[in-house]
Amino acid sequence: IRNHMSRRTRAAVRLAFALGSGPRPMTSLSILSASVEFTIAEMERAVQSDPGKRGINAFMLPSGELLAGARSLFRHKGTTEQACLLTGFPCLLDFDPPTETDGPLGAVSIARAYLAVTGPAAPLVLATDACNEAVLLAAVQAAGLEQTYGAGRVRVEAFPPAGEWTQADEARLEKIQAESATVVAIERAGPGADGGYYTMGGYDMSPLIAPLERLMGQRPQRTEGTAGGNLLSRETVGVGDGGNEVGMGKVRPAILESAVPHAAKISCVTSADSLLVCGVSNWGGTALAAALAALARADEASSAPAGAPAPSAEAPSAEAGEAE
Repeated sequence: IRNHMSRRTRAAVRLAFALGSGPRPMTSLSILSASVEFTIAEMERAVQSDPGKRGINAFMLPSGELLAGARSLFRHKGTTEQACLLTGFPCLLDFDPPTETDGPLGAVSIARAYLAVTGPAAPLVLATDACNEAVLLAAVQAAGLEQTYGAGRVRVEAFPPAGEWTQADEARLEKIQAESATVVAIERAGPGADGGYYTMGGYDMSPLIAPLERLMGQRPQRTEGTAGGNLLSRETVGVGDGGNEVGMGKVRPAILESAVPHAAKISCVTSADSLLVCGVSNWGGTALAAALAALARADEASSAPAGAPAPSAEAPSAEAGEAE
């Protein structure tokens, strides 16, 4: 199943990078808009399956969530506004580190697309728990994000569990919340109705978890715009594959009625403006990255003079496509 879905996802990525490769005079803005929306809808369809047979089809939302999430990130283009990616699901409680690989890889895929698309001034923060920090740092380093885009544009922030929270941690979190216009949570452990954080099997991860879902709340009001553009309001995106991830509060009633085991206990109460429910969260991260690239290509094509050469349709390297 993993190999089958990998082929489908790679096909969607190729579609994204092929946008705008036709003759420029044949591409009107309306046709281009319809083309990119169709392509992104195909990406969304490609990752919306239930390979683990968890019952997540019961709360997959209609097409359009991926497009909305990509637009939330794309609006940072040409601004100095910060985005924040939340990830980390320490469900491997008998291991050190307890971090599962689903989440960090998808976050890095989104990060690479965001940094490439938004311009040289839009910064990015990747936030996680202290127990997940080493895994996330390794993924960031392997992707070459700092080497390619500069350490000043991308950084990793790790936080201790709530039981070890300090005033300095609170100040750091509040600063990220104030400075981040868009927050994307991908495979990020979210709180249940009782405030606990649970694995799909109902095991308690709370002693390891920092309350990063607080970043999904409203952005503190500011009156001045940034140097690179107008101040952006807060928009949030969730990517998950089980029902216990940040963002799933948007569909919690459907989760409670689904066949997901322990739904009442594990289902997350934190919502998101847009929510991509997919078979594996890393697939969703790849799809969000490709959708962001598709929007950028469509924007580039629509703003180019008639008759100008089309942008290269070369897709990312095979190594990048096979990372998951």
